[in-house]
Amino acid sequence: IVQAGRCCFEGEVCDLRASVRRIIVDESCMPAEGFVRLRGDIWRADPAAWDGAAWPPGARIEMLSLEEIFLAFARTDRVGA
Repeated sequence: IVQAGRCCFEGEVCDLRASVRRIIVDESCMPAEGFVRLRGDIWRADPAAWDGAAWPPGARIEMLSLEEIFLAFARTDRVGA
């Protein structure tokens, strides 16, 4: 995935899907170190970080479609940010 001339991801589709998810949680409970916000409530982290993360009660972690993942990387409103 290339966005604004920068390679954001290179690899297998299964690795991409394992590393990007939606986190629905109270804003005061942000993910631990190693998680990078792509946009809004969509975050990227090493698959092991997802497996080892402790989430507060009520938090929902959702897998995303490839289209949702691509749009999280490719939205042009982040160009130059």
